[in-house]
Amino acid sequence: MFSPVVCEEKTIGYKHEADGLVVFFGTRHLQKEAMGQHFHKLNFYFLKQVHGNAIVPVSQGSPTADAHYSFERGAAPCIQTADCIPVMLSSGDYVVAIHAGWRGIANGVIPRSIDFLRSINSSLQSPTKAFIGPHIGANSFEVGLDVATQIQEIYKPLKNLGAVVFDHPKHSDKRFIDLTIIAQSQLVTHGVSKANIFCFAPDTFSSAEFHSFRRDHGEAGRQISFIARILD
Repeated sequence: MFSPVVCEEKTIGYKHEADGLVVFFGTRHLQKEAMGQHFHKLNFYFLKQVHGNAIVPVSQGSPTADAHYSFERGAAPCIQTADCIPVMLSSGDYVVAIHAGWRGIANGVIPRSIDFLRSINSSLQSPTKAFIGPHIGANSFEVGLDVATQIQEIYKPLKNLGAVVFDHPKHSDKRFIDLTIIAQSQLVTHGVSKANIFCFAPDTFSSAEFHSFRRDHGEAGRQISFIARILD
């Protein structure tokens, strides 16, 4: 479903384009300054991300939020990640880009984004499609018992799509977390059909193709991902 975008023999990202919609998940090889060269028909918008649950309309001022939306063709809300999940939603003319790490998931940024869209347009149906991009995988995302307990509590009222917390083989005070499953569960619980959730989710921690904060710490850059309606 996602095809590599290659520039100067390097894969700068992976793209899905169909039915007037483009979804792009970048790699470490994409430079923010060069995005206009690769996608010259799009206008890009960014956020100051804080692991919260605020959703705002796209704006050139880089507002503080972790989700933003647009209903204008050619407007591409962008998310920057280095282990967190970039989640893209589309429904009708609306597109939404969400930054969802475990804190954002705990704060409900995914369901809040869906509910907010419904609040501003009463005729808006549940997002017809959702796309989950590269993020840290279940075999790499090690957390303490406090975070694992918090994730379990968040998951309890959601649609059960499988286990999200796993024992650590070496440390009894550690657990592994599957962010993919809990993000999918939040989407399904809030009205997105599981058949319309598309995952392109290589493990950013174990793949050298992607930035990873857990792996590279302060030296980590950020992947850029976006969704947009294409101009005619």
